[in-house]
Amino acid sequence: MKKSRTEQNKVEQISGEEFDRRFEAGEDMNDYLNWDNAEKLVQVSFPVWMLREIDKQANKLGIARQAMIKVWLNEKLEQIKGKEATEAERKAV
Repeated sequence: MKKSRTEQNKVEQISGEEFDRRFEAGEDMNDYLNWDNAEKLVQVSFPVWMLREIDKQANKLGIARQAMIKVWLNEKLEQIKGKEATEAERKAV
């Protein structure tokens, strides 16, 4: 009998110490990590005028520049996803 996706993804629970021991021994630990919320550092260059505007808006909200950029990018990505979903629905009709 074929295992369901959730059964295939189940991994035994191990302690942090056991994780470290296995990692140090060279074991592949990818099955123990959740990459869904992983972050990757990227470097982006902005013109000075744009940074000033970003900082101005961030200061109005009382948040850091990086947080402001993340908020705006998230809003734009959600907007794009919404448009794509709407277009897909129109095509399906």
